[in-house]
Parts: sequence; structure tokens; C-alpha cells
Amino acid sequence: MQRLLFVVCLVLATGCADEFQAEIAALKITHPPGHQLTSTEVRKVLRLARAVGIQRIESIGPFGAPHFQRGLRALGPETKTGRRVAQHELIIDDWRNIPAPYPEDGILNAQARSGQSSCARQWAEFTINGETKRIVCDHQTDLATADKVFAAIAAKNLEYVEEKAKQRNINFDQPFQIAVRPNEIVIVFGNPDRSLWTFVHGNLREAKFLIREAGELYACP
Repeated sequence: MQRLLFVVCLVLATGCADEFQAEIAALKITHPPGHQLTSTEVRKVLRLARAVGIQRIESIGPFGAPHFQRGLRALGPETKTGRRVAQHELIIDDWRNIPAPYPEDGILNAQARSGQSSCARQWAEFTINGETKRIVCDHQTDLATADKVFAAIAAKNLEYVEEKAKQRNINFDQPFQIAVRPNEIVIVFGNPDRSLWTFVHGNLREAKFLIREAGELYACP
């Protein structure tokens, strides 16, 4: 009886140890600068991902400014519906302190208690000047309207409401993000200074894009 109990306990322990074995075997890991993630640390990331509702992680890599990459970004698989693409993401502030979720936590409690953040990253595919580009775009954005905006930009069918906006050096060939709202369209473009993004606020008037405001903001990692 004791031997049988020992075998059962051993099988259970092995099953727990192998909970993430298949996922880890297929995982793409980019280690943070100066540190090799251990198997225990990787399993902590996967366990936290489950706690915040991400059922599978495909890659783990460093997150943060190049000179201060203590954070980790864990990405789930991409899902594609038509032109829209989504991917779950978990950001961990510091690889030296990966929190363990409480067993009784629900998704929201686990996320709030750990101090980490998770979200679904969203893009859409647009054909601009004959080239297909993937641009950050949430599900609220009407793609038909966004297509018209990019068509106006490609045709240089632009009008500046304020002279200050016209004076900005905007890289119109490097769109990064677009959001279409009932009374406003916001587009973010790449900037020659890679620490910055350039944004424009405007509206669509028939086939013309009216730019009301333009400025710069610090780029996220």
C-alpha cells in the first residue's frame, strides 16, 4: 500500500513538473541583457500568464528602454480575422521579481495584485502605395474610413487647418497607428528620432484629409 501511494505521489509530482513542458519546448526566448532566464523564471512567467487569462505563450523577450531592459514581454499566438490581427501580451516590470499569482485569484485580481499588465494588441492590414502594411488599429476603428484616409495621404490630398501643423516634418510614408473616432482621426507616424513618434489629429472631408494638429510624443518600447 505504501509503495502504491509512493508511485501515485510520484506520478502526480511529475505531472505538475511537466505542466509547461510542451509549451517551453516550443517557446522562443530572448534573454534580457546580462541575464539568462532560468527554467524556474520561465515557468513563473507562464504561470502568471495563465492567471491573467492568456492560455498559451509563444515568446518571451526583454522589454523596456535599451539601456534599462529589466522588464519582460510575453506574447501569445496571433489570431487573424479578415484584415484584423490580435495578440495577447503580458508585461512584467522586472525579471528579478516575477510575482506568483494567488490560487484564489481571478483574472482581474491576479493582474492587480501582481502589478503587471496584460492586453490584446491589435492591428489591421492596409495596402498603401501597393504595399501591405500592418498598422496598430483597435477594433473600434472603421477600416473603410481608414482606407480613405491613407488613400488621401498617398495622393497628397491634404489640407492643414493651422500653419504650425504644416511646419512639422511628418513622415507620411511611415504610419504606425491609426484610430478613427466619430469626430476625430488620430494617426501616429515614425520619427527620424527613434525615441519619438509624430502624431496628427484631423478629419476626413470627402477625399481630403484635414490636419488640425500635429506634434510629437515619446515612443513606447
